[in-house]
Amino acid sequence: MKLKWKVSNIPTGRFSSFERRAWPMADFENGKTAAMISCNDEYVPSNVKTGNHSPLTIRVACWRAQESGIGQTFDWKTLKTHAATLKDAKLLAQLFFDTNKQYLPKHENQVVK
Repeated sequence: MKLKWKVSNIPTGRFSSFERRAWPMADFENGKTAAMISCNDEYVPSNVKTGNHSPLTIRVACWRAQESGIGQTFDWKTLKTHAATLKDAKLLAQLFFDTNKQYLPKHENQVVK
């Protein structure tokens, strides 16, 4: 499944100077949560372009059946490997799901066992 990445909006409003812009998050094509990128530094596009930021941490949503057997939920898992660039972080997240298909969400009409 291909990941669709989205950057958070620029903080606006009265207290925007106290808010930090979040790093990108990804959803699967079906709209379910897939991955997130975090960093000690704020997301500033000019710094991202030049690579002027701390190493990036990649967290993935590992989907599983609920204990009741009805529906699914996920747990956040942090990858051991950090990325130096945003492009590398996105590739690592995609590679994780390409090689670990058991953590993909099941389709709504599939029976979860």
